[in-house]
Amino acid sequence: MMLPITLDDILSLDEYEQERNEHRKEMIRLKVKRRISIEDVLTLVFENRSTVLHQIHEMIRAERLIESDAIARELEVYNEFVPKENQLSGTLLFELRDLNKMTEDLERFRGFGQGVHLWFEIPGTDRIPAVFDSSRDEDGKIPSVYHLSFTFTKEQAEIFCKSRQEVVLVLEHPALKMRTVLSEELRGELIDDLS
Repeated sequence: MMLPITLDDILSLDEYEQERNEHRKEMIRLKVKRRISIEDVLTLVFENRSTVLHQIHEMIRAERLIESDAIARELEVYNEFVPKENQLSGTLLFELRDLNKMTEDLERFRGFGQGVHLWFEIPGTDRIPAVFDSSRDEDGKIPSVYHLSFTFTKEQAEIFCKSRQEVVLVLEHPALKMRTVLSEELRGELIDDLS
């Protein structure tokens, strides 16, 4: 289980600014290993403590936060994205390149965050569905970014980590269908998250 991020983990703005280029290079390398592209339409990046800590530092930098109360509020929000025990966490992004068609393209995915449209399949276990952060569906608008999690039973987590069977990520939505076997590199990253 990953520990939540605390104020003790946060660098000052000056410290982070000095180390930012190295942090960003490391995050790019890490996120490449933790990413699945789906038909050039969606990208799913699996989050861990390091990726979330980087996002927090970037938010603090962008908003020039220095007050510990304001930073603590950011930690409260972002710690929701740090995987809990027997859980994987991710950010799903719509890769919409034509700004003139963005609303139309997003409309095709209406209802994506409700119901079961994304899950893991592991032979010998039940599906492990994605649970979407419902706070993103506001005012009837379709978000271009979703935060989601996959919660495993202890048995499912053990099979995921120890079995040599393929793990498949499945997406089924009227606008898009996909099945992809996790690469060994990505699966290794996710095994670390579940361990």
